[in-house]
Amino acid sequence: MDKTIELFKKLLSKKLPDCVVNVDAPARADGNWWLAVGAGKKRHTVEYRPGRGFGLFNDAAGYGEGPSEIYRTPERAAKRLVQLMTTRKRKAGRAGLKEIRELYGQSQVTLAKKAGVKQPAISRFEKRGEVKLSTLAATIKALGGTLEVRARFADADVPIALSTSKG
Repeated sequence: MDKTIELFKKLLSKKLPDCVVNVDAPARADGNWWLAVGAGKKRHTVEYRPGRGFGLFNDAAGYGEGPSEIYRTPERAAKRLVQLMTTRKRKAGRAGLKEIRELYGQSQVTLAKKAGVKQPAISRFEKRGEVKLSTLAATIKALGGTLEVRARFADADVPIALSTSKG
């Protein structure tokens, strides 16, 4: 079995001892691995592509659609899967700012300092349904990422360029 898959399974079993991972190895050495992960009543499908990372699928994904989330390391993928498997929500969906902040091991205080705001602003931001894209972009940047916005149509997936000018 691939060493990366073994590490992923080990990381999951540390945090989710009752977790069961069924592995479907590819027929070719350069093929994709499929993992069916279950703990209690929760189930998730994970696709591993060597050299590209782990793709996590959500319940809304249709047949033939790609993963809704991609993580390049087994550590980050396992941490996110533990979040999904231990959430109290009946159906875990997309990651909110709180989940992303926790995934990258940042406290609200630390993130606030990096983003140049006060901690209560981060707390409010995590609870809001609507936020300014510039504020979201700055917060994601403080976590070490970049924000990308896409428009999805029935026949296209189009990245949207965000203007950096004011006004």
